[in-house]
Amino acid sequence: MLCMTFTFQVPFTWVFSSRFEATRRIRQMESQANEQMNGESMVEEGTARKVQWHIPILAMTADVIHATHDECLKSGMDGYVSKPFEEENLYQAVARFFDTKSTLKS
Repeated sequence: MLCMTFTFQVPFTWVFSSRFEATRRIRQMESQANEQMNGESMVEEGTARKVQWHIPILAMTADVIHATHDECLKSGMDGYVSKPFEEENLYQAVARFFDTKSTLKS
């Protein structure tokens, strides 16, 4: 049985000047959380497992400038959809965050 405790506190006084700053801060918190979780002994049935925590972040903006798209990815966002968008484009961007390989067992 795997037993793990993890404390994650978010200060509620954050004010971000941009979506890029917010994304960078979230990625920094993820990195710290992953380091804390992986620093503990994570052994299940004799096999060590490395935990990787990741919050999907998808940018949605009316800004279609290529430099903005690049800055979104550079700051740590996982994807970018510009408005107005086609329903299929949004679906494809969001679908990447879900594991489609797993199957439901009856």
